[in-house]
Amino acid sequence: LGGGDNGYARAMGVVNIPIAQDQFAIRLGATRREQDGFTANTFGGDDLGGQQVTAYRIASAWTPSETLRFDLLLNQHEDDN
Repeated sequence: LGGGDNGYARAMGVVNIPIAQDQFAIRLGATRREQDGFTANTFGGDDLGGQQVTAYRIASAWTPSETLRFDLLLNQHEDDN
């Protein structure tokens, strides 16, 4: 968690979930970042320069043997600046 000037706020989190010891696991992660705009919009509307970012990630690892491993990654990223 973090914060700062111009309404800046950030939160991040990760969790590891072992399903089958030393063979299969899942990792979930997420982040959110926001900041108010800092330049006046002379045409009306919200101030310019603000941020609203959200991201998610799911990763899985399957190790059926000592010499073989499969990884699957899924990412979602939304950026509303």
